[in-house]
Amino acid sequence: MTKRVAFDPEVVYRGHPAPEPFYMAGNGTGVLLVHGYSGSPPEMLPVARYLHERGGYTVAGPLLPGHGTRPEDMQRIRWQQWANAVDYGYTRLAAECERVFLVGLSMGGLLSLYQAERLSGKVDSKLAGIVALSTPIYIDSWLAPIAPFAKHIVRWQGSEQRTMEQKSSVRDKAAVKEIWSYLRTPSHAAHQVLVLIKNVRRNLGVIKAPILIMHSHHDTTAPPPSAQIIYDSVGSADKQLIWLDNSNHVITVDHDRARVLQATYDFVSQHGG
Repeated sequence: MTKRVAFDPEVVYRGHPAPEPFYMAGNGTGVLLVHGYSGSPPEMLPVARYLHERGGYTVAGPLLPGHGTRPEDMQRIRWQQWANAVDYGYTRLAAECERVFLVGLSMGGLLSLYQAERLSGKVDSKLAGIVALSTPIYIDSWLAPIAPFAKHIVRWQGSEQRTMEQKSSVRDKAAVKEIWSYLRTPSHAAHQVLVLIKNVRRNLGVIKAPILIMHSHHDTTAPPPSAQIIYDSVGSADKQLIWLDNSNHVITVDHDRARVLQATYDFVSQHGG
């Protein structure tokens, strides 16, 4: 659902799925599943397949700009391009479905919240609910305040000398084979995530749609207190927070995946799906 950049075979990591967008046609309930920063659509596939097979829902997973090709493609990306890709995906689903749910992991959760803020107050909105998975609303690092300056000094984060197993934020190491992400990213792109967080956090109160938030107590990427902050800040009357105890950050494929899949399905089905 987003424009595909030429795929670079040099960034295919042996044994991992190709970072391709997906779409599965179904009934009048659409679900847009948004992957996280440096990741790719395959990390959302377990949820997408479960929703499609169990509920017959129409599911789509876009590939965000700068992702799934080579890390250098993120060097000039701005957070608005990610947000516009989600808006485009939502608009496409809304054109063919009676209602649309947003499901996002990590930065994908931020983008889902931002899309909900965009849609707030629109009487013709088809947004039926939001599922925010492992979503950071702040970054617990002393580098965060100086990121606008530090990005010009330390230009890259991570290293391609690492393996996906060393880099991945999952407790279930067998699940690493189900996901694909960059091993390094430009500091410029990381700063864009911080700017996105700032823009999302200050407007959480305008969100009125039903929301389900899921987060692990053991998340080493998105600070766990983020979940409670989001829960307390959104204006939704219908909101739920589920804590997980057996996973790290990528909860869609980790040890708690069965609970994540079932809770997401229950949320969609209970809200008109």
